[in-house]
Amino acid sequence: MNFDSTRIEQVGNNAVRDKLIQVEDIKYEVYENDKTTAIDGYIEVYPAGAKKKKPYLGRISLQVKASAVSKGSSYRHSRKDIECYLSEGGILFFFCEVSEDYREKNLYYDCLLPVDLREMLRVMKEKGTDSISRHLRLLPDDPIELRRIIEEFLENKFAQAPFVLKGPGDLLKLTAAGLKIKSLKMPKVPRRGNAGLTFDDFSNGGYLYATMQDGRKAVAIFESLASLSISRTEHVTSGDFASEMPVSTTMTAEFNTLNIGKVSISFAVKESNGQRLIRFDYTGGFRERVLSGRFVLALIRTGTMKVGNRAFSFGSFEFEPSDVDRIAKITDHAERISRILDVLHVEQDWDPSTLSDKELSDLSSLALALLDGEPVSLSTVGDSMLEAGLVDVNIQGATIRLLAIKESRGRYRLYDLFSDSVPFMFCFSKKETGEGAIEMPPLLLFSVEDYMSIVNFDARSFEKKLAGIHPTEQFDEAMAGGIVSMLQAYDAGARAGQKLLSVAILAAKAALEFNDSADNRINYWQAVARERKLTGSEKDELAELGERFRDDAAVSAACSALIGERRNARLALKRMDPKSRSLFESWPIARFLKCPDEEL
Repeated sequence: MNFDSTRIEQVGNNAVRDKLIQVEDIKYEVYENDKTTAIDGYIEVYPAGAKKKKPYLGRISLQVKASAVSKGSSYRHSRKDIECYLSEGGILFFFCEVSEDYREKNLYYDCLLPVDLREMLRVMKEKGTDSISRHLRLLPDDPIELRRIIEEFLENKFAQAPFVLKGPGDLLKLTAAGLKIKSLKMPKVPRRGNAGLTFDDFSNGGYLYATMQDGRKAVAIFESLASLSISRTEHVTSGDFASEMPVSTTMTAEFNTLNIGKVSISFAVKESNGQRLIRFDYTGGFRERVLSGRFVLALIRTGTMKVGNRAFSFGSFEFEPSDVDRIAKITDHAERISRILDVLHVEQDWDPSTLSDKELSDLSSLALALLDGEPVSLSTVGDSMLEAGLVDVNIQGATIRLLAIKESRGRYRLYDLFSDSVPFMFCFSKKETGEGAIEMPPLLLFSVEDYMSIVNFDARSFEKKLAGIHPTEQFDEAMAGGIVSMLQAYDAGARAGQKLLSVAILAAKAALEFNDSADNRINYWQAVARERKLTGSEKDELAELGERFRDDAAVSAACSALIGERRNARLALKRMDPKSRSLFESWPIARFLKCPDEEL
Protein backbone atom coordinates (compact mmCIF):
# COMPACT_ATOMS: atom_id res chain seq x y z
CA MET A 1 0.00 0.00 0.00
CA ASN A 2 1.32 3.47 -0.90
CA PHE A 3 1.17 5.93 1.97
CA ASP A 4 1.18 9.72 1.81
CA SER A 5 4.34 10.65 3.73
CA THR A 6 3.16 14.22 4.27
CA ARG A 7 -0.08 13.05 5.91
CA ILE A 8 1.87 10.59 8.07
CA GLU A 9 4.15 13.40 9.22
CA GLN A 10 1.12 15.57 10.03
CA VAL A 11 -0.44 12.78 12.12
CA GLY A 12 2.81 12.48 14.11
CA ASN A 13 3.12 16.23 14.63
CA ASN A 14 -0.53 16.54 15.71
CA ALA A 15 -0.14 13.62 18.14
CA VAL A 16 2.77 15.38 19.85
CA ARG A 17 0.91 18.70 19.91
CA ASP A 18 -2.14 17.01 21.48
CA LYS A 19 0.08 15.78 24.32
CA LEU A 20 2.05 18.98 24.88
CA ILE A 21 -1.02 21.23 24.94
CA GLN A 22 -2.13 19.46 28.14
CA VAL A 23 1.14 20.23 29.97
CA GLU A 24 1.07 23.32 32.16
CA ASP A 25 3.72 26.07 32.18
CA ILE A 26 5.45 25.26 28.92
CA LYS A 27 5.56 26.98 25.56
CA TYR A 28 6.14 24.79 22.50
CA GLU A 29 6.21 24.74 18.74
CA VAL A 30 6.19 21.72 16.40
CA TYR A 31 7.21 22.86 12.94
CA GLU A 32 4.94 21.98 10.01
CA ASN A 33 6.54 20.38 6.92
CA ASP A 34 9.97 20.81 8.50
CA LYS A 35 12.88 19.80 6.29
CA THR A 36 15.79 20.33 8.68
CA THR A 37 17.74 17.39 10.09
CA ALA A 38 18.41 18.58 13.59
CA ILE A 39 15.09 19.63 15.11
CA ASP A 40 11.34 19.67 14.47
CA GLY A 41 10.53 22.19 17.18
CA TYR A 42 11.22 23.18 20.75
CA ILE A 43 9.79 23.30 24.27
CA GLU A 44 10.38 26.21 26.62
CA VAL A 45 9.93 25.24 30.28
CA TYR A 46 8.76 27.71 32.92
CA PRO A 47 8.49 27.37 36.71
CA ALA A 48 5.28 25.68 37.79
CA GLY A 49 2.62 28.29 38.46
CA ALA A 50 4.83 31.13 37.24
CA LYS A 51 3.00 34.41 36.71
CA LYS A 52 5.49 35.61 34.13
CA LYS A 53 7.14 33.82 31.26
CA LYS A 54 10.69 35.10 31.62
CA PRO A 55 13.21 34.10 32.65
CA TYR A 56 12.28 30.50 31.89
CA LEU A 57 13.95 27.36 33.24
CA GLY A 58 15.34 26.28 29.89
CA ARG A 59 14.72 25.24 26.32
CA ILE A 60 14.55 21.71 24.88
CA SER A 61 14.82 20.85 21.20
CA LEU A 62 12.55 18.10 19.95
CA GLN A 63 12.40 15.75 16.98
CA VAL A 64 9.25 14.04 15.70
CA LYS A 65 9.29 10.97 13.48
CA ALA A 66 6.27 9.06 12.19
CA SER A 67 5.78 5.89 10.17
CA ALA A 68 2.94 3.70 8.94
CA VAL A 69 5.30 0.72 9.11
CA SER A 70 5.24 -0.88 12.55
CA LYS A 71 8.69 -0.67 14.11
CA GLY A 72 7.77 -1.78 17.59
CA SER A 73 9.32 -0.02 20.54
CA SER A 74 12.66 0.92 18.95
CA TYR A 75 14.03 3.35 16.39
CA ARG A 76 17.23 3.28 14.33
CA HIS A 77 19.09 6.60 14.22
CA SER A 78 21.64 7.60 11.59
CA ARG A 79 25.05 8.99 12.45
CA LYS A 80 24.15 12.30 10.79
CA ASP A 81 21.04 12.70 12.95
CA ILE A 82 22.93 11.83 16.15
CA GLU A 83 25.62 14.41 15.43
CA CYS A 84 22.92 17.03 14.87
CA TYR A 85 21.13 16.06 18.08
CA LEU A 86 24.41 16.41 19.97
CA SER A 87 24.94 19.92 18.59
CA GLU A 88 21.54 20.82 20.08
CA GLY A 89 22.64 19.68 23.54
CA GLY A 90 20.29 16.69 23.37
CA ILE A 91 16.90 15.96 21.84
CA LEU A 92 13.54 14.90 23.27
CA PHE A 93 12.62 12.37 20.58
CA PHE A 94 9.05 11.36 19.67
CA PHE A 95 8.02 8.53 17.35
CA CYS A 96 4.41 8.01 16.22
CA GLU A 97 3.10 4.77 14.73
CA VAL A 98 0.34 5.60 12.23
CA SER A 99 -2.46 3.26 11.15
CA GLU A 100 -3.46 2.61 7.52
CA ASP A 101 -6.37 5.06 7.88
CA TYR A 102 -3.96 7.77 9.08
CA ARG A 103 -4.73 7.63 12.76
CA GLU A 104 -2.31 7.60 15.69
CA LYS A 105 -1.69 4.03 16.96
CA ASN A 106 1.12 4.48 19.49
CA LEU A 107 3.23 7.44 20.52
CA TYR A 108 6.70 6.69 21.90
CA TYR A 109 9.48 8.87 23.29
CA ASP A 110 13.21 8.76 24.07
CA CYS A 111 15.43 11.19 25.99
CA LEU A 112 18.55 11.51 23.86
CA LEU A 113 20.91 13.35 26.20
CA PRO A 114 24.57 14.25 25.48
CA VAL A 115 26.04 11.29 27.38
CA ASP A 116 23.74 8.87 25.52
CA LEU A 117 24.49 10.43 22.14
CA ARG A 118 28.26 10.31 22.64
CA GLU A 119 28.03 6.68 23.72
CA MET A 120 25.95 5.88 20.60
CA LEU A 121 28.62 7.47 18.39
CA ARG A 122 31.32 5.52 20.21
CA VAL A 123 29.54 2.19 19.74
CA MET A 124 28.92 2.95 16.05
CA LYS A 125 32.60 3.74 15.54
CA GLU A 126 33.61 0.56 17.35
CA LYS A 127 31.25 -1.57 15.24
CA GLY A 128 31.92 0.32 11.99
CA THR A 129 28.23 1.12 11.37
CA ASP A 130 26.42 4.29 10.32
CA SER A 131 23.27 3.76 12.38
CA ILE A 132 22.21 2.44 15.76
CA SER A 133 18.92 1.32 17.31
CA ARG A 134 17.50 2.71 20.55
CA HIS A 135 14.72 1.36 22.74
CA LEU A 136 11.60 3.60 22.94
CA ARG A 137 9.07 3.97 25.73
CA LEU A 138 5.35 4.66 25.43
CA LEU A 139 4.54 8.29 26.16
CA PRO A 140 2.28 8.49 29.24
CA ASP A 141 -1.22 9.92 28.91
CA ASP A 142 -0.95 11.78 32.22
CA PRO A 143 0.19 15.39 31.53
CA ILE A 144 1.77 15.54 35.01
CA GLU A 145 3.98 12.58 34.08
CA LEU A 146 4.91 14.25 30.79
CA ARG A 147 5.83 17.43 32.70
CA ARG A 148 8.02 15.27 34.95
CA ILE A 149 9.78 13.77 31.91
CA ILE A 150 10.39 17.24 30.47
CA GLU A 151 11.75 18.61 33.76
CA GLU A 152 13.99 15.59 34.25
CA PHE A 153 15.34 15.94 30.71
CA LEU A 154 16.17 19.59 31.39
CA GLU A 155 17.90 18.79 34.71
CA ASN A 156 20.13 16.18 33.05
CA LYS A 157 20.77 18.35 29.99
CA PHE A 158 22.22 21.08 32.23
CA ALA A 159 24.16 18.58 34.33
CA GLN A 160 25.70 16.84 31.32
CA ALA A 161 26.75 19.98 29.45
CA PRO A 162 30.38 19.93 30.77
CA PHE A 163 30.93 16.19 30.33
CA VAL A 164 32.94 14.56 27.57
CA LEU A 165 32.52 10.81 27.17
CA LYS A 166 35.79 8.88 27.50
CA GLY A 167 34.66 5.28 27.50
CA PRO A 168 32.22 2.77 28.95
CA GLY A 169 32.41 1.29 32.41
CA ASP A 170 30.12 0.31 35.24
CA LEU A 171 29.14 1.26 38.76
CA LEU A 172 31.97 -0.74 40.21
CA LYS A 173 34.52 1.39 38.40
CA LEU A 174 32.96 4.42 40.01
CA THR A 175 33.20 2.86 43.46
CA ALA A 176 36.83 2.04 42.71
CA ALA A 177 37.45 5.77 43.02
CA GLY A 178 35.14 5.93 46.00
CA LEU A 179 37.73 7.15 48.47
CA LYS A 180 38.14 10.25 46.31
CA ILE A 181 34.44 10.87 45.73
CA LYS A 182 33.06 13.83 47.66
CA SER A 183 29.41 13.47 46.67
CA LEU A 184 26.99 11.66 44.40
CA LYS A 185 23.88 13.35 43.02
CA MET A 186 20.94 11.90 41.14
CA PRO A 187 19.02 14.76 39.44
CA LYS A 188 15.47 13.68 38.73
CA VAL A 189 11.89 14.71 39.33
CA PRO A 190 10.27 12.11 41.61
CA ARG A 191 6.67 11.08 41.34
CA ARG A 192 4.54 12.59 44.07
CA GLY A 193 3.94 10.18 46.94
CA ASN A 194 6.32 7.52 45.61
CA ALA A 195 8.03 6.26 48.73
CA GLY A 196 10.78 4.06 47.29
CA LEU A 197 13.28 4.44 44.48
CA THR A 198 12.52 2.23 41.47
CA PHE A 199 13.79 2.18 37.92
CA ASP A 200 10.43 3.54 36.77
CA ASP A 201 11.24 6.77 38.61
CA PHE A 202 13.45 7.75 35.67
CA SER A 203 12.15 8.85 32.28
CA ASN A 204 15.05 7.25 30.40
CA GLY A 205 17.43 5.32 32.60
CA GLY A 206 19.17 7.40 35.21
CA TYR A 207 22.34 9.32 35.90
CA LEU A 208 24.63 9.70 38.90
CA TYR A 209 26.82 12.82 38.98
CA ALA A 210 29.95 12.47 41.10
CA THR A 211 32.03 15.32 42.50
CA MET A 212 35.59 14.31 43.34
CA GLN A 213 37.36 15.75 46.38
CA ASP A 214 39.55 17.86 44.11
CA GLY A 215 36.49 19.38 42.42
CA ARG A 216 36.60 17.33 39.21
CA LYS A 217 33.50 15.61 37.87
CA ALA A 218 32.30 12.23 36.61
CA VAL A 219 28.94 10.92 35.44
CA ALA A 220 27.53 7.39 35.68
CA ILE A 221 24.66 6.23 33.47
CA PHE A 222 22.61 3.16 34.32
CA GLU A 223 19.80 1.26 32.69
CA SER A 224 18.77 -0.69 35.75
CA LEU A 225 19.32 -0.32 39.46
CA ALA A 226 21.90 -3.09 39.36
CA SER A 227 23.86 -2.06 36.27
CA LEU A 228 25.71 1.21 35.83
CA SER A 229 28.30 2.51 33.38
CA ILE A 230 30.79 5.35 33.69
CA SER A 231 31.52 8.39 31.57
CA ARG A 232 34.42 10.57 32.67
CA THR A 233 34.96 14.26 32.07
CA GLU A 234 37.95 15.47 30.14
CA HIS A 235 39.37 16.83 33.41
CA VAL A 236 39.37 13.49 35.26
CA THR A 237 42.51 11.46 34.58
CA SER A 238 42.42 7.72 34.09
CA GLY A 239 44.40 7.29 37.30
CA ASP A 240 41.29 8.10 39.31
CA PHE A 241 39.41 5.16 37.80
CA ALA A 242 40.96 1.70 37.85
CA SER A 243 40.63 -0.37 34.67
CA GLU A 244 39.82 -3.31 36.94
CA MET A 245 38.14 -3.14 40.28
CA PRO A 246 40.30 -3.54 43.38
CA VAL A 247 38.61 -6.69 44.65
CA SER A 248 39.73 -8.59 47.71
CA THR A 249 38.29 -11.06 50.19
CA THR A 250 38.89 -11.30 53.92
CA MET A 251 38.20 -14.61 55.65
CA THR A 252 37.67 -15.09 59.38
CA ALA A 253 36.24 -17.94 61.39
CA GLU A 254 32.86 -16.24 61.47
CA PHE A 255 32.64 -14.02 58.38
CA ASN A 256 33.92 -13.76 54.83
CA THR A 257 34.06 -10.21 53.49
CA LEU A 258 34.00 -9.30 49.81
CA ASN A 259 35.57 -5.85 49.28
CA ILE A 260 34.50 -4.19 46.03
CA GLY A 261 36.04 -0.74 45.79
CA LYS A 262 34.51 1.27 48.62
CA VAL A 263 31.71 -1.20 49.37
CA SER A 264 32.33 -4.17 51.64
CA ILE A 265 29.81 -7.01 51.96
CA SER A 266 30.28 -9.46 54.80
CA PHE A 267 28.51 -12.80 54.78
CA ALA A 268 28.47 -15.91 56.94
CA VAL A 269 27.93 -19.40 55.51
CA LYS A 270 26.35 -22.07 57.69
CA GLU A 271 24.90 -25.55 57.26
CA SER A 272 21.24 -26.22 57.98
CA ASN A 273 19.73 -29.66 57.34
CA GLY A 274 22.38 -30.37 54.74
CA GLN A 275 21.75 -27.09 52.91
CA ARG A 276 24.19 -24.21 52.66
CA LEU A 277 22.71 -20.87 53.72
CA ILE A 278 24.16 -17.36 53.42
CA ARG A 279 23.55 -14.46 55.78
CA PHE A 280 24.62 -10.98 54.64
CA ASP A 281 25.51 -7.92 56.65
CA TYR A 282 26.93 -4.62 55.48
CA THR A 283 27.79 -1.17 56.83
CA GLY A 284 28.36 2.38 55.61
CA GLY A 285 26.37 5.53 54.94
CA PHE A 286 22.82 5.57 53.59
CA ARG A 287 23.92 5.90 49.96
CA GLU A 288 26.56 3.20 50.41
CA ARG A 289 23.98 0.86 51.90
CA VAL A 290 21.75 1.38 48.88
CA LEU A 291 24.58 0.26 46.59
CA SER A 292 25.45 -2.69 48.83
CA GLY A 293 21.82 -3.73 49.12
CA ARG A 294 21.26 -3.61 45.37
CA PHE A 295 24.39 -5.69 44.82
CA VAL A 296 23.20 -8.32 47.27
CA LEU A 297 19.62 -8.44 45.98
CA ALA A 298 20.89 -8.78 42.41
CA LEU A 299 23.14 -11.61 43.57
CA ILE A 300 20.23 -13.36 45.25
CA ARG A 301 18.21 -13.17 42.02
CA THR A 302 20.99 -14.30 39.66
CA GLY A 303 23.49 -16.20 41.80
CA THR A 304 26.39 -14.33 40.18
CA MET A 305 28.06 -10.94 40.49
CA LYS A 306 30.32 -9.38 37.86
CA VAL A 307 33.11 -7.12 39.09
CA GLY A 308 34.92 -5.54 36.15
CA ASN A 309 36.08 -8.50 34.09
CA ARG A 310 35.79 -10.92 36.99
CA ALA A 311 32.64 -12.91 37.73
CA PHE A 312 31.87 -14.28 41.18
CA SER A 313 29.46 -17.18 41.43
CA PHE A 314 27.85 -18.30 44.66
CA GLY A 315 26.47 -21.44 43.08
CA SER A 316 23.29 -23.05 44.34
CA PHE A 317 23.20 -21.48 47.77
CA GLU A 318 19.79 -21.07 49.27
CA PHE A 319 18.80 -17.91 51.10
CA GLU A 320 16.79 -17.63 54.26
CA PRO A 321 13.58 -15.74 53.40
CA SER A 322 13.95 -13.66 56.57
CA ASP A 323 17.43 -12.56 55.45
CA VAL A 324 16.19 -11.56 52.00
CA ASP A 325 13.33 -9.63 53.58
CA ARG A 326 15.74 -7.95 56.03
CA ILE A 327 18.10 -6.87 53.26
CA ALA A 328 15.22 -5.54 51.14
CA LYS A 329 13.84 -3.53 54.08
CA ILE A 330 17.26 -2.08 54.97
CA THR A 331 17.87 -1.17 51.34
CA ASP A 332 14.42 0.38 50.91
CA HIS A 333 14.86 2.46 54.06
CA ALA A 334 18.34 3.59 53.00
CA GLU A 335 16.97 4.51 49.57
CA ARG A 336 14.21 6.51 51.18
CA ILE A 337 16.62 8.49 53.37
CA SER A 338 19.04 8.94 50.44
CA ARG A 339 16.17 10.28 48.39
CA ILE A 340 15.18 12.85 51.01
CA LEU A 341 18.81 13.99 51.25
CA ASP A 342 18.79 14.48 47.48
CA VAL A 343 15.49 16.38 47.62
CA LEU A 344 17.00 18.68 50.25
CA HIS A 345 20.29 19.09 48.33
CA VAL A 346 22.25 17.59 51.25
CA GLU A 347 25.58 16.05 50.24
CA GLN A 348 26.37 14.33 53.56
CA ASP A 349 25.97 10.55 53.63
CA TRP A 350 25.57 9.76 57.31
CA ASP A 351 26.25 6.26 58.62
CA PRO A 352 23.03 5.14 60.36
CA SER A 353 25.05 3.29 63.02
CA THR A 354 26.54 6.60 64.21
CA LEU A 355 23.22 8.44 64.50
CA SER A 356 21.12 8.74 67.64
CA ASP A 357 17.60 7.39 67.79
CA LYS A 358 16.29 10.97 67.58
CA GLU A 359 18.40 11.74 64.51
CA LEU A 360 17.19 8.58 62.76
CA SER A 361 13.61 9.41 63.73
CA ASP A 362 13.97 12.97 62.43
CA LEU A 363 15.27 11.77 59.05
CA SER A 364 12.39 9.32 58.78
CA SER A 365 9.95 12.12 59.65
CA LEU A 366 11.48 14.29 56.93
CA ALA A 367 10.92 11.51 54.42
CA LEU A 368 7.31 11.17 55.55
CA ALA A 369 6.73 14.94 55.37
CA LEU A 370 8.52 15.80 52.13
CA LEU A 371 8.20 12.64 50.04
CA ASP A 372 4.68 11.68 51.08
CA GLY A 373 3.38 15.16 51.88
CA GLU A 374 2.17 14.06 55.32
CA PRO A 375 1.85 16.61 58.17
CA VAL A 376 4.08 15.82 61.16
CA SER A 377 3.97 16.63 64.86
CA LEU A 378 6.15 19.47 66.13
CA SER A 379 6.67 20.62 69.68
CA THR A 380 6.07 24.37 69.93
CA VAL A 381 7.67 25.19 73.25
CA GLY A 382 5.81 28.01 74.99
CA ASP A 383 3.64 28.81 71.96
CA SER A 384 1.01 26.29 70.99
CA MET A 385 -0.53 28.88 68.67
CA LEU A 386 2.44 29.09 66.29
CA GLU A 387 1.02 29.25 62.75
CA ALA A 388 4.27 29.12 60.77
CA GLY A 389 7.97 29.35 61.37
CA LEU A 390 11.43 27.98 60.61
CA VAL A 391 12.38 24.64 62.13
CA ASP A 392 15.71 22.84 62.27
CA VAL A 393 16.64 19.18 62.04
CA ASN A 394 20.10 18.76 63.56
CA ILE A 395 22.21 15.79 62.46
CA GLN A 396 25.72 15.44 63.91
CA GLY A 397 26.28 19.19 64.05
CA ALA A 398 24.74 19.87 60.64
CA THR A 399 21.44 21.75 60.32
CA ILE A 400 18.65 21.11 57.83
CA ARG A 401 16.40 24.17 57.93
CA LEU A 402 12.78 24.02 56.78
CA LEU A 403 9.60 26.05 56.91
CA ALA A 404 6.73 24.62 58.97
CA ILE A 405 3.16 25.75 58.30
CA LYS A 406 0.41 24.75 60.70
CA GLU A 407 -2.18 22.29 59.35
CA SER A 408 -4.07 21.46 62.54
CA ARG A 409 -3.39 21.49 66.27
CA GLY A 410 0.19 20.31 66.75
CA ARG A 411 0.48 19.13 63.11
CA TYR A 412 2.57 20.96 60.52
CA ARG A 413 3.50 20.59 56.88
CA LEU A 414 7.20 20.96 56.16
CA TYR A 415 8.64 22.70 53.10
CA ASP A 416 12.15 22.93 51.73
CA LEU A 417 13.22 26.59 51.65
CA PHE A 418 13.60 26.31 47.87
CA SER A 419 10.12 24.88 47.34
CA ASP A 420 7.74 26.74 45.05
CA SER A 421 5.27 26.51 47.93
CA VAL A 422 7.44 28.66 50.22
CA PRO A 423 6.42 32.34 50.13
CA PHE A 424 8.99 35.10 50.35
CA MET A 425 9.61 36.63 53.74
CA PHE A 426 9.40 40.40 53.97
CA CYS A 427 11.39 43.16 55.65
CA PHE A 428 9.05 46.03 56.46
CA SER A 429 9.71 49.70 56.95
CA LYS A 430 8.87 51.35 60.27
CA LYS A 431 5.55 52.49 58.89
CA GLU A 432 2.65 50.60 60.44
CA THR A 433 1.02 50.36 57.02
CA GLY A 434 3.81 48.09 55.82
CA GLU A 435 4.56 50.50 53.02
CA GLY A 436 8.03 49.92 51.61
CA ALA A 437 8.01 46.13 52.09
CA ILE A 438 10.98 44.39 50.48
CA GLU A 439 10.77 40.87 49.08
CA MET A 440 13.63 38.59 50.09
CA PRO A 441 14.27 34.83 49.86
CA PRO A 442 14.32 33.24 53.33
CA LEU A 443 18.00 32.30 52.96
CA LEU A 444 19.07 35.95 53.21
CA LEU A 445 17.67 36.42 56.71
CA PHE A 446 19.96 34.13 58.71
CA SER A 447 22.92 34.74 61.01
CA VAL A 448 26.57 33.74 60.57
CA GLU A 449 26.00 30.89 63.06
CA ASP A 450 23.08 29.66 60.97
CA TYR A 451 25.09 29.69 57.74
CA MET A 452 27.92 27.81 59.47
CA SER A 453 25.79 24.71 60.09
CA ILE A 454 23.01 24.75 57.45
CA VAL A 455 23.63 22.14 54.75
CA ASN A 456 20.47 22.25 52.57
CA PHE A 457 21.57 24.86 50.00
CA ASP A 458 20.99 24.69 46.26
CA ALA A 459 22.29 27.46 43.98
CA ARG A 460 20.04 26.73 40.97
CA SER A 461 16.88 26.70 43.07
CA PHE A 462 17.99 29.88 44.84
CA GLU A 463 18.50 31.53 41.45
CA LYS A 464 14.91 30.64 40.54
CA LYS A 465 13.75 32.26 43.78
CA LEU A 466 15.67 35.43 42.93
CA ALA A 467 14.13 35.48 39.44
CA GLY A 468 10.65 35.67 40.97
CA ILE A 469 11.40 38.69 43.15
CA HIS A 470 10.07 42.17 42.39
CA PRO A 471 12.82 44.47 43.73
CA THR A 472 11.64 47.62 45.46
CA GLU A 473 13.44 50.53 47.08
CA GLN A 474 16.45 49.54 49.22
CA PHE A 475 16.28 45.93 47.99
CA ASP A 476 20.09 45.76 47.81
CA GLU A 477 20.54 47.21 51.30
CA ALA A 478 18.17 44.63 52.74
CA MET A 479 20.15 41.81 51.10
CA ALA A 480 23.58 43.13 52.08
CA GLY A 481 23.47 41.77 55.63
CA GLY A 482 22.77 38.24 54.45
CA ILE A 483 25.50 38.39 51.79
CA VAL A 484 28.12 39.58 54.29
CA SER A 485 27.07 36.93 56.83
CA MET A 486 27.35 34.20 54.18
CA LEU A 487 30.89 35.29 53.30
CA GLN A 488 31.86 35.40 56.98
CA ALA A 489 30.51 31.88 57.49
CA TYR A 490 32.32 30.65 54.36
CA ASP A 491 35.62 32.08 55.62
CA ALA A 492 35.05 30.43 59.01
CA GLY A 493 34.64 26.98 57.44
CA ALA A 494 30.90 26.48 56.97
CA ARG A 495 29.83 22.84 56.60
CA ALA A 496 28.40 23.39 53.11
CA GLY A 497 30.92 26.08 52.25
CA GLN A 498 31.10 25.79 48.47
CA LYS A 499 27.33 25.67 48.05
CA LEU A 500 26.97 28.61 50.45
CA LEU A 501 29.48 30.62 48.42
CA SER A 502 27.56 29.90 45.20
CA VAL A 503 24.40 31.24 46.82
CA ALA A 504 26.26 34.33 48.09
CA ILE A 505 27.59 35.08 44.59
CA LEU A 506 24.07 34.87 43.11
CA ALA A 507 22.67 37.14 45.83
CA ALA A 508 25.48 39.67 45.36
CA LYS A 509 24.94 39.61 41.59
CA ALA A 510 21.20 40.32 42.06
CA ALA A 511 21.97 43.24 44.37
CA LEU A 512 24.48 44.64 41.88
CA GLU A 513 22.05 44.35 38.97
CA PHE A 514 19.50 46.28 41.01
CA ASN A 515 21.92 49.03 42.09
CA ASP A 516 25.37 49.50 40.54
CA SER A 517 26.82 51.03 43.71
CA ALA A 518 30.40 50.81 44.95
CA ASP A 519 29.38 48.65 47.93
CA ASN A 520 27.45 46.22 45.73
CA ARG A 521 30.36 45.96 43.30
CA ILE A 522 32.79 45.18 46.11
CA ASN A 523 30.46 42.58 47.65
CA TYR A 524 30.04 40.87 44.28
CA TRP A 525 33.72 40.83 43.35
CA GLN A 526 34.89 39.75 46.80
CA ALA A 527 32.46 36.81 46.61
CA VAL A 528 33.69 35.86 43.14
CA ALA A 529 37.32 36.22 44.26
CA ARG A 530 36.74 33.48 46.83
CA GLU A 531 35.67 31.11 44.05
CA ARG A 532 38.32 31.93 41.45
CA LYS A 533 41.09 34.37 40.55
CA LEU A 534 39.88 37.63 39.08
CA THR A 535 40.78 38.28 35.43
CA GLY A 536 42.85 41.22 34.26
CA SER A 537 39.81 43.11 32.98
CA GLU A 538 37.98 42.52 36.28
CA LYS A 539 40.93 43.89 38.22
CA ASP A 540 41.05 46.90 35.88
CA GLU A 541 37.38 47.54 36.66
CA LEU A 542 38.12 47.47 40.39
CA ALA A 543 41.16 49.72 39.99
CA GLU A 544 39.00 52.22 38.12
CA LEU A 545 36.37 52.02 40.89
CA GLY A 546 39.04 52.65 43.54
CA GLU A 547 40.35 55.65 41.62
CA ARG A 548 36.85 57.09 41.24
CA PHE A 549 36.29 56.75 45.03
CA ARG A 550 39.82 57.65 46.11
CA ASP A 551 38.41 59.97 48.80
CA ASP A 552 36.44 57.10 50.33
CA ALA A 553 39.10 55.25 52.32
CA ALA A 554 36.95 52.10 52.78
CA VAL A 555 36.18 51.71 49.06
CA SER A 556 39.79 52.50 48.12
CA ALA A 557 41.14 49.94 50.60
CA ALA A 558 38.67 47.26 49.47
CA CYS A 559 39.47 47.71 45.77
CA SER A 560 43.23 47.69 46.38
CA ALA A 561 42.97 44.55 48.51
CA LEU A 562 40.93 42.68 45.88
CA ILE A 563 43.43 43.40 43.08
CA GLY A 564 46.39 42.41 45.27
CA GLU A 565 47.78 45.89 45.98
CA ARG A 566 47.93 45.34 49.73
CA ARG A 567 50.36 48.19 50.40
CA ASN A 568 47.90 50.69 48.91
CA ALA A 569 45.10 49.06 50.87
CA ARG A 570 46.97 49.52 54.16
CA LEU A 571 47.78 53.14 53.27
CA ALA A 572 44.04 53.73 52.75
CA LEU A 573 43.36 52.11 56.13
CA LYS A 574 45.70 54.59 57.82
CA ARG A 575 43.45 57.41 56.61
CA MET A 576 40.57 56.01 58.67
CA ASP A 577 39.86 56.85 62.27
CA PRO A 578 40.47 53.95 64.73
CA LYS A 579 36.77 53.07 65.00
CA SER A 580 36.24 52.93 61.20
CA ARG A 581 39.47 50.94 60.75
CA SER A 582 38.42 48.41 63.39
CA LEU A 583 35.02 48.03 61.70
CA PHE A 584 36.62 47.55 58.27
CA GLU A 585 38.94 44.85 59.62
CA SER A 586 35.91 42.97 61.00
CA TRP A 587 34.30 42.74 57.54
CA PRO A 588 34.83 39.77 55.17
CA ILE A 589 36.80 42.01 52.77
CA ALA A 590 39.64 42.09 55.33
CA ARG A 591 40.48 38.55 54.18
CA PHE A 592 42.17 40.08 51.13
CA LEU A 593 44.41 42.37 53.20
CA LYS A 594 46.52 39.35 54.10
CA CYS A 595 49.36 37.99 51.99
CA PRO A 596 48.70 34.71 50.13
CA ASP A 597 50.91 32.77 52.55
CA GLU A 598 49.15 34.15 55.62
CA GLU A 599 46.46 32.22 57.45
CA LEU A 600 43.06 33.26 56.07
